[in-house]
Amino acid sequence: MTRAAVVPCEPILLRTQSYNVVPLDPRLNGSELERAITRGIPAYPDLHRPDFYDLELDNGWAYVHICDDLRTVYLVAYFDSPFFIPFSGRKDSRNEGKVDPNVQL
Repeated sequence: MTRAAVVPCEPILLRTQSYNVVPLDPRLNGSELERAITRGIPAYPDLHRPDFYDLELDNGWAYVHICDDLRTVYLVAYFDSPFFIPFSGRKDSRNEGKVDPNVQL
């Protein structure tokens, strides 16, 4: 099995003042995400899905969908992990050489 090619992707600044944060899984808490997008946070676009982004938070990372028409940020997934490897395939010095032993390729 071969790995997909890494495509570099520049982040955008995601900053919203009056968007609702809606976790799709009721077990997820969106409060950290809500604080982060209110103050502004780098967001890495998913190259395969429009309006989906990876966000590196203080205590993990999130995968979100932005719906501007509804002024809503949907928290699709939250990963409580020190390893930030976004779906967009971004490669930088913080991610190089870090392997999560719990993830099988």
